[in-house]
Amino acid sequence: MHRHPWKSACRCDGGHFFFRPSAGPPPPTWFGIHVPLPPWELSPQSFVKYLEITWLPERYKKMWSNVYRQGRNIHEDIDTNMLLEAWHHVLKGKYLHGKRNHRLDHLLHCLVNEVIPHYKLKQSRRELGLQGANLEVSARKEVAKLAAEQYTQTSITIFNYCSILH
Repeated sequence: MHRHPWKSACRCDGGHFFFRPSAGPPPPTWFGIHVPLPPWELSPQSFVKYLEITWLPERYKKMWSNVYRQGRNIHEDIDTNMLLEAWHHVLKGKYLHGKRNHRLDHLLHCLVNEVIPHYKLKQSRRELGLQGANLEVSARKEVAKLAAEQYTQTSITIFNYCSILH
């Protein structure tokens, strides 16, 4: 396989290219690309300044980091887009049937005629006591409880004993 002379004169180490001194003098283009620029040097200085002033002060770093979000319910002080992305997945999968790039009028029709009525009905059922706050979680807990009751310590011991014999 034929290699380009420039590639054979360089070696890659962790994503960075280094010139091999034994390969002779570097090609002229090497001097323009051998030192990768950090992202902030590639960005316009006005944008970098905006980020430093608006989003990098200490008070905002605490809002960004999960370390500071301990002991909070997922539904209180929502400052991430995780729940929004989850709802977007429901919207695309359940209401828009997984299809991509619907027209805006189709999306609005779906929101007004399907999504809003569904959530209104769900809220009404909860207020009347016909539906729990989260039946899916309750159902999962019930399945786990039944599975735990099904296997006793004795049955586990017998299973282990039988598996040793075979």
